[in-house]
Amino acid sequence: MALEYSTVRINITTIAADGIDVDDIPDDTPLTGSLELAPMIAAGSAIQYDDGGTLKLKTVSPITVDLGVTGDISHQGRDYVKVLAPTASTTNLAQLQWRASFKNLRYGSQVITMQPIYFYATPGAE
Repeated sequence: MALEYSTVRINITTIAADGIDVDDIPDDTPLTGSLELAPMIAAGSAIQYDDGGTLKLKTVSPITVDLGVTGDISHQGRDYVKVLAPTASTTNLAQLQWRASFKNLRYGSQVITMQPIYFYATPGAE
């Protein structure tokens, strides 16, 4: 069976002091930086699956994407990236948990920190 994937789409902003505009409400401002998506499996572990009768082994590498000017993921001209979403019916792994880590986040020259987010990749889901 073919491997399956999940779509990751995210927008990252900060609530900052009101800027020069007509209102007095704090601004929702995009952050710059990058997002690293890392598979939560032991280093060197492989995903095993049957591809039309041929047993295949795949390692899973981390994926790093930039944040675009609007705070959306920017990957090869798209505002999303696909990650592996194995299941017990197609591989030796029931589910794959991913860690989304935020790197070099900035609002202008101010450094912003965010804790990682953990999620399970579901085939065909976003």
